[in-house]
Amino acid sequence: MEQTVFIAKGVLTSSIAAGPIFVTAFGGATLYATLPQAIPIDPTSLQFEAIAAIFGVGILVLIFGFILALLPNALGGGVLGKLGLHSEIAQLPLIWVLVGCGLAAIAVALSAELRNEASPLATALIITSGLCALIVRRHTRWVAYADEPATPAPASVSPPAQSALAHRNTGARLLD
Repeated sequence: MEQTVFIAKGVLTSSIAAGPIFVTAFGGATLYATLPQAIPIDPTSLQFEAIAAIFGVGILVLIFGFILALLPNALGGGVLGKLGLHSEIAQLPLIWVLVGCGLAAIAVALSAELRNEASPLATALIITSGLCALIVRRHTRWVAYADEPATPAPASVSPPAQSALAHRNTGARLLD
């Protein structure tokens, strides 16, 4: 039985989400580093220009996050997707998150600048990698195809039933 894996939807979705996830995680990690001090919030200082700047920066975050995350997401999704063809354990979402976080932790350990104690940048990178791996896994599909050709439906079967019978005869099934 021939098998294949589809990862494109997950790779694109996670690459689009990578920038906003990173910025949110970085902001949260930075605020967490200031504890036990109070988190400064002044709603009276927000003006239209500041809100417009936030949206402009958000668009840049989407674009640059997509560019930076596309290759790692495609490589990681491709490798784990192929492993999932051979092992059901490799299809588990927890495995994908652990691999994503583990690879980011290795990158942090190899980088002298990110090894600072409680670095918000390192924390954001590890969180982003794990969540991107989970998003890719969420949209990954493993499909098995039968080796034998589909048998044609008898002429006495109605057209809707023919299409259902043809689909059943292809042997296609989702393992997820």
